[in-house]
Amino acid sequence: MPRPLTVLAAAGVAVFACVMLSGTASSARTATCTLLAAKSEILDSNLPRQVKRDAAGQSGTGIDRLICRDFTDDNRKDMVASVYSTEVGVEAWVLFRSATKGWKLAFRRTGLIRAEIQASGEAITETRPVYREGDKRPCCPTGGLNHTRFEWRKGKMSKIRAWHTGR
Repeated sequence: MPRPLTVLAAAGVAVFACVMLSGTASSARTATCTLLAAKSEILDSNLPRQVKRDAAGQSGTGIDRLICRDFTDDNRKDMVASVYSTEVGVEAWVLFRSATKGWKLAFRRTGLIRAEIQASGEAITETRPVYREGDKRPCCPTGGLNHTRFEWRKGKMSKIRAWHTGR
């Protein structure tokens, strides 16, 4: 027959293990790369008010693209989201790193007009139209496209290469 203290200690260990496992599961859930997580993190960030408003998804605005991949070479998925505005197209994109509890904003690009982002390996390429004097914005750029390639280097997102295509 087990002694009362042994039974009590075993029960305490079992409760402690359950609490620890549920805490671990909660942390894993909060770092799930989803549209809802991207929207929530953008709204909770210190990004400009207009970007937050558009990320909220009213009147045709919202998260335009979500990319879940390890861009920071830490063996954890990162979350890249672009924010769409009906007035200017993609106006911003952000990179969130997976953290112990949820996500951490690690990089932002705001104030863009009709930008596009594309992932290739651990790099993100941003493409923006070039507007010449007299071009109607945002509909009619005539100056070609500017491309910028970003990669995670030395603990931060860095511009690696920039080039122009078109006219």
